[in-house]
Parts: sequence; structure tokens; C-alpha cells
Amino acid sequence: QCEPSSNERVPNDLHDLVGPRLPSDIYFCLSQGIISAQVINPLLRGELLEMPPLVDSEEYRKILNDLIDIRSRTLCLLIFPLHYQFSSIEVKNIRWYDKNHKTLGFSAHYKAVSELMWNFSAATYEKERSRQATKQ
Repeated sequence: QCEPSSNERVPNDLHDLVGPRLPSDIYFCLSQGIISAQVINPLLRGELLEMPPLVDSEEYRKILNDLIDIRSRTLCLLIFPLHYQFSSIEVKNIRWYDKNHKTLGFSAHYKAVSELMWNFSAATYEKERSRQATKQ
């Protein structure tokens, strides 16, 4: 765990400069490759940058629009167990072709995430695993 060598000299508003400390679980998941830094960066920066592709097309822009909901859900799943400070963060989606920066909506997903069943039996896991295997 990373801590200051002298707590007396640490300013009270250090989190405003550096940002809030993430739980150790997040750092562990990053180190093991369970989650990518690309998932956490928009949460920490407050913006999700969409870089232009080599070849731009309407189909690509449509896919980006479809991804907004998935990215909102992903960030909401990450935010839910974190400190309350993260639940109030707004993440803007910044795209090269759109001057209006859309804000990812977490409120619609936050209630759904809170109602998820996080504990499940081995039989439920195997049933879902076999269901997903048949789709492939």
C-alpha cells in the first residue's frame, strides 16, 4: 500500500490535485489484466475521447452511438462499489466529428446495477455458461 512517509506534511486537499484514491481491488484487477486502464481512464479524467479512425464512415459513427449504452453500463458497474465521490462524476463523450459533447448517463443504469444478484450458485453459473456457449 502506498502511503506518505509523513502525514503532517500532506495537504488536506491533495485529492483535488491527484484525484481520489481508488480501492486496492481496482489496482489488483488492473495488475492481473481483469480490467483495462481504458475502462478506468474515462472515470478518472471525466471524459471519454473517441479518436478518429483511419477511414471515417457513417457505419462507424453508428457503431459509436450504439457503444454509448454499453460504455455507460460498464462504468456504472465499476462505479457502484466505489466511493460515493465516483457516483457523482460526469463523463463526457468527446468525438472528433461532434462539437456537442454528450454526457454518459449513469442514472438509468445505476438502479439496475443495484438490483443485480451478485451471489449465485454453481448450478446457476453452469446454466448461464452453457447458455452463452450455445450462442457461439
